[in-house]
Amino acid sequence: MRNGRGRRRAGDNIDDDLADLIAMAEKLAGQPKRDPKLKKLLEQLDSLVADGFSPIVFCRYISTAEWVAEAVGNAFRRRRSM
Repeated sequence: MRNGRGRRRAGDNIDDDLADLIAMAEKLAGQPKRDPKLKKLLEQLDSLVADGFSPIVFCRYISTAEWVAEAVGNAFRRRRSM
């Protein structure tokens, strides 16, 4: 069932709700530049690397660690190619 704006209401169909959440998560995952925590992490890493350190980043969850590793790797590769 859809609400007055043409959107479904939560709980109408669990499979559709799950598909919507997955789509939103994938959209957000494709936009690491918009993540304020990642932005702050990159600033800190830039500073540490510039000072000669080799920082290690710890994450509580494996999926977060994988996402952060990919985003940090991409950011540093882009910066090196400039």
